[in-house]
Amino acid sequence: MKKLETEILNFIDRYKLISDGEKILLGLSGGPDSVFALNFFIKYKNRLKIELASIHFNHMLRGEESDNDEKFVKELCKSNDIELHVMNLDVKKYSRENNYSIEEAARYLRYHEFNSMMKKTGCSKIVTAHNCNDNTETILLNSIKGTGLSGYSGIPVKRDNVIRPFLSVTKNEIIEYLDNNNFKYCKDSSNYSEDFQRNYLRINIIPEIENNLNPSLHKCVLNTSLNLQSAMKYLNGLIEKILLQSLITGENFVDLDLNHAEMDNEYLLGEVLKNICSNHLKIEFNRKLFVQVLELKNGQVGKQFDLENNWQAIKERGSIRFCHTSKVSEDQEMILRAGEMVEMNGVRIGCENLESDFEAEMQDDESEIISADKLDDIFILRKWKSGDYFQPLGMKGTKKISDFLTEQKVPSSDRNNYLVLTNNETIVWVVGLRISDKFKLTDKTKKAIKLWIK
Repeated sequence: MKKLETEILNFIDRYKLISDGEKILLGLSGGPDSVFALNFFIKYKNRLKIELASIHFNHMLRGEESDNDEKFVKELCKSNDIELHVMNLDVKKYSRENNYSIEEAARYLRYHEFNSMMKKTGCSKIVTAHNCNDNTETILLNSIKGTGLSGYSGIPVKRDNVIRPFLSVTKNEIIEYLDNNNFKYCKDSSNYSEDFQRNYLRINIIPEIENNLNPSLHKCVLNTSLNLQSAMKYLNGLIEKILLQSLITGENFVDLDLNHAEMDNEYLLGEVLKNICSNHLKIEFNRKLFVQVLELKNGQVGKQFDLENNWQAIKERGSIRFCHTSKVSEDQEMILRAGEMVEMNGVRIGCENLESDFEAEMQDDESEIISADKLDDIFILRKWKSGDYFQPLGMKGTKKISDFLTEQKVPSSDRNNYLVLTNNETIVWVVGLRISDKFKLTDKTKKAIKLWIK
């Protein structure tokens, strides 16, 4: 027993899980793991120089059995003078309303209340009593479902303010310790139901592996996961550095610079994409998306594909741009008359008559003055279409809009959003870029119109 306690203390010291003077909040279910954890902290409270509080969650899933667990925990904490907080969680209701499994719903609600209570009680750390067996089960489940390095690294020893000081201890060691010290604990009947995937592994698969392949399975798996967690810590630091150097973000776009050697590494690229999807695009990252981006990375400028929630990935020169596509449809049109202003695609466009002395009218980068001698009173504003052409100012011949935008070095991701202003089905203005030579001011112009954007 002393050896086991020393192992835990060394584990806490090795990973710097607890500092002197901290107040920690322990999740106390009443089961063997959490009762073991409570008694350990009671015994080593002075050695660790900590304050101890506990929280019990009644998931209201097992009727009388759940109520008995709550009663047991209250008596246990009272007899040991331990601060206790009890929370009732309506897991079934939350599961039903949010389309979560019972396990997912319970976990979400627990950690939500954990964090809330941590702040209320002045605690600096949350302690869960996960053990070595839990870690093995988690890794096996992740492996069966498909996972990356983080999934194979198992349950984190520390994540934010959540610490798990008992990961190095097996379930058998915990039960033996409790029985030898005559410590009572509760048994959760749901742990024996094979309806849950984790229970099925625990009851049927893992014992076969231990009996026939490796009796030290849990410790071996833990050592591997701890090594991977150490490697992941380094890799996460590298990924954060790559993100700082490679991402440019705006209101409706994210640019990923490909001119970094790390972008040639598929693992690092995948982790960067996962971060972009989660933190910027708010969409799910999956293998299909990764393969599409990989093909885009090696593809021609202008190649693109659609993502969820109106996001689009487009290959630019030396980068990939993720942009939120315009809500303006290809066939949407707006009428614009002199003296009016309309808004389309987030741009305000105005049109006003100039009665006299229009040659002296000030122009800037956001306005154009055109001859209106051959124009009707009604203009049509729309997105440019494939096959559109016009005669750019200063040119004798016509040019396709697509070629003109390319020559103007307009990024591929922005080209589809450009608007044109037409009159009598003739393009007068590629908005914000160039007017048609057909409508330039001349010394014979009698009527002029000022066009502007904001």
